Amino acid sequence: LTGFSSVVMQEVLMMNKYGILADLPPKISNTAEPWLVGYNAESMINWQFDTDAEGKKILTRMVLEEEYGETKEDDRFTVTDKKQWRVLELVTKELADADIEEMKDPPEILFDPGQTNVYRVQIWRAKRDMKGAEGASAKADEFSLEDQYIPTFRGAAMDTIPFVIVTSIEED
Repeated sequence: LTGFSSVVMQEVLMMNKYGILADLPPKISNTAEPWLVGYNAESMINWQFDTDAEGKKILTRMVLEEEYGETKEDDRFTVTDKKQWRVLELVTKELADADIEEMKDPPEILFDPGQTNVYRVQIWRAKRDMKGAEGASAKADEFSLEDQYIPTFRGAAMDTIPFVIVTSIEED
């Protein structure tokens, strides 16, 4: 944790922004514990805040650029780095229900009776080599939906995005 906090401070001092996601596995588990994943300023493509009924500012969408390794079909020892966007967003319970119904093996997810927002994760992968189209300059139609899931904590759907933006100034 000391090394992680050093990276956070260095990034905030250099770029004035660093993101931290408390991530969970996509599959439901009653024993899984979250872990922290850091994102530098360049990885945060766009984000959106809204105000809840009590006037509190809440994160409703965060788009993160990531790399993943893809193994060649004819050479399992060669891995090529590819781009993907991880979209963290709050959606309505109705939309989450529709997403769950479309899943091949739908999980049993518990919802709070009064819950209106549900945290959803989508993984969008680049359809082609994205050299020269980094970050926000990449267009959404250059990506295709690879996966989506509703993260849960101890079987219950979450109603907030477990992501914070660390910065030295207050900004939207």
